[in-house]
Amino acid sequence: MSSDTDGTFSASQIPASEQEALVRPKPLFLKLLKLAGAQKDAFTMKEVLFYLGQYIMSKQLYDKKQQHIVYCSDDLLGDLFGVPSFSVKEPRKLYAMISRNLTAVNQQEFASANTSTNETRHLPEIGSDEEASMQELQEEKPPNLNATPTTSFRRTHSETGDFI
Repeated sequence: MSSDTDGTFSASQIPASEQEALVRPKPLFLKLLKLAGAQKDAFTMKEVLFYLGQYIMSKQLYDKKQQHIVYCSDDLLGDLFGVPSFSVKEPRKLYAMISRNLTAVNQQEFASANTSTNETRHLPEIGSDEEASMQELQEEKPPNLNATPTTSFRRTHSETGDFI
């Protein structure tokens, strides 16, 4: 896979409050992350993205020519996300698929190891603040989970020939 960082989705593009918050993957997602090398039960979003990328790379689920496309119909990942394939160029959809499989963990509860299912909550849907941030997210190619985002290309009306 190339090291091209154009248009990559990066953990640094997720709001800092969400990056540092601990999440607990649901059992099937935890199994997948452990297959990728994870050794614990609670993670930051940055770690979740890292291990998900490792899993996709190790199983070579990405399209060899269009590496932003992940084919997962015959894989545990497809069962988990409920889709036969997805593109990392669609960060909102990817974030939603990942979030459905995570439970937020209260830091104090995690430290005491006395967390019950009643004390955890599902991650919130993307709110208006996060929506603005997520609009700026770009896709992530599986080998570049920690890549620095590049600028996006936006055409002006004069470039596209659209005149209003």
